[in-house]
Amino acid sequence: MDRGEIRRAVFNIPSPEGGVRVDIVEGGRVRLRLMTRDGVRDLFCDTLAELPLLALVEPALTGELYGQLMWELDLLGLRGE
Repeated sequence: MDRGEIRRAVFNIPSPEGGVRVDIVEGGRVRLRLMTRDGVRDLFCDTLAELPLLALVEPALTGELYGQLMWELDLLGLRGE
């Protein structure tokens, strides 16, 4: 499910199991794309600030990958983006 053209790629975190990609899509929504051995799953929220909660309740997001995602989000906050 695409739900919009990518307007800005925020970051991509690869992992042996697949990885995570965060994009801003058309309309300004945030897409969290989970890539696993079972396939690709897209989750959406309205802002980057909502992303940690969305990621927290996603069972497919493992502890290490979740930690890397939070680290990347922290960097965005520290850099004022």
